[in-house]
Amino acid sequence: MTDERELLSEVLDEQEETFIQQFYANEKMREAVKKVLLFPLYVQGTLKKGKKATPNFNWLFNSVGNTNENLGAVIRAKIEALNLVQEGFERLSKVKKEIPRSNLLINPAR
Repeated sequence: MTDERELLSEVLDEQEETFIQQFYANEKMREAVKKVLLFPLYVQGTLKKGKKATPNFNWLFNSVGNTNENLGAVIRAKIEALNLVQEGFERLSKVKKEIPRSNLLINPAR
């Protein structure tokens, strides 16, 4: 069975892999992008000092008019989206430069 690294190499060219490696190596940038992607789930509808309370800005409050079954589906979908974003960030770590074995220096004294 093909491993995940091989699957990613099927859709990413060499330059894209390099960009992902650089992005993932920069922890500050990685966390900043994650915050932007997760902003709608974490921040929407939260109260802010000096700002009016606007609960209708929150995705969950906007979903309350749905039936119980539909509301459950909306919540499950948001949770799944959150999990998929997290999984995507974990996959970024799998795009690593492979060092050819022949270039490794081996200490003959060992």
